[in-house]
Amino acid sequence: VADAVELPDAIPTHDPHTLRRRIDRLGQLLACMHDRQLAHRDLKAANLLMDSQEQFWFIDLVGMECDIAPSTERRLRDLTRLAVSF
Repeated sequence: VADAVELPDAIPTHDPHTLRRRIDRLGQLLACMHDRQLAHRDLKAANLLMDSQEQFWFIDLVGMECDIAPSTERRLRDLTRLAVSF
């Protein structure tokens, strides 16, 4: 992805509205993945890029799993791993 940067470099911003929008978009992506029974075993900031259109790209697909219904415990663990990775 030509204009993409690693997520830890893309999320920080001094504008709270931009930061909130980016976090919300990422949350919507993860919710959509879970709704479609997709999960990433190694969800962390280093495995995501964001482009200038604020679209997210996974770069490490080895950890992707499909046809699973992530439990609440799994979703919380994944989100915690992502938060800690920053």
